[in-house]
Amino acid sequence: MRIIRPHERLTLFQTEVEGYLTTAALLLLPGCNVVVDTMELPERMDPLWSHLRERGREKLPLWVINSHHHWDHVWGNSAFPGSPIIAHEFCRRRLETGGAAVLCQYRSKDDRYDAVSLVLPGLTFTDRMVLHDGDCRLELLHFPGHTDDSLLVTLPGEGLLLAGDSLEDPFPMLEWEGGTERYLRNLLTLRGKTIRTVIPGHGPLSGPDLIERNLYYVRQVWQMARLAVRRKEPLESLFEIPVEVFFRPAMDSPARRAGTSALNPPSTPASASPEGSGLRPCDRDTHARNLERAYLDARDAPEER
Repeated sequence: MRIIRPHERLTLFQTEVEGYLTTAALLLLPGCNVVVDTMELPERMDPLWSHLRERGREKLPLWVINSHHHWDHVWGNSAFPGSPIIAHEFCRRRLETGGAAVLCQYRSKDDRYDAVSLVLPGLTFTDRMVLHDGDCRLELLHFPGHTDDSLLVTLPGEGLLLAGDSLEDPFPMLEWEGGTERYLRNLLTLRGKTIRTVIPGHGPLSGPDLIERNLYYVRQVWQMARLAVRRKEPLESLFEIPVEVFFRPAMDSPARRAGTSALNPPSTPASASPEGSGLRPCDRDTHARNLERAYLDARDAPEER
C-alpha cells in the first residue's frame, strides 16, 4: 500500500486492483474524518486505521462516502462499522438490486472475497449535499457520466476535487447507457471551478489538466461516434481510427481552437498525441468499449433538426 500526503487535510492510500492503480482518500477535517471510497476488501483499510491512530484521530467521528456503486469502491465499507455511509440514491439502489450477484461471482473465483460483507449506504441524496465542519465545507455533487450514480467530492476552500471514476488517467470509462453526451456536458461545468488538485479513483494524483485531457477524450469519442452514425458507418469503422486521435495534441493552440465549440471540436487533431501511444492492453480494451458505448448512444439519440 502506497501512502501519500499531498495536502495537510488529505492522505491517499493507493494500491493495484486488477492492474489499475486504485485510491481511497482520507480527509482530515477539524472535528471528523471522511473516507472517500473503500476499495475492494475491508483489509485494505487497515493502513488507514493505523494512520488515524498514529495521528490520534481514531476516536473522532468518521464518515464514509462512496463515489459510485462499483465493487472496487465499496466492498471495503465493512471496515467502518457504525460509521454513516453517504452516496447518491442510485448507488444504494444499484447495490440493493445487483450487489449480491456481483459479489457471488467474485467469490466463485477468489476466496479472498469471502471476507466482504455488502454494506449499503444509509444516507443518500439526489442532486447536491453539503457537510460543514468548523471552517470546512465539503460538497458532494451528483455527476452522472461514468455511471448514473457517480458523484464528485470537493473541498472548495482548498481547491481539492475527489473525482471517483468521473476522471481517470489516461481516460474515463463510459458505462452509463445513454449518458455520453450528458457526461460531456458535465465535464464542461468543471472548467468554471477553482480546482488545484484532482484525485482520480484510478491513476496518479493530478492537477486541473486531467479535466482538460478527459474532456478532450470524451469529446473526441462522442464526435467520432456521431459522425459514424450520421454517415451510416458500422461500429467497426471507429476501431480503425488511430487511438492517438482521441488524445489532446501536445500543442493545442488558441488559433486552432478558434471557431470550434466545446461540444463540436475539430474532427481530427493537428498532430497525433504521444499520450495515446503508450496505452496498456487493458486501456485499449476500455477504449474499444467506450467507442461502442458512444456509438450506441449516438445511434439511439434523437435526430438533430
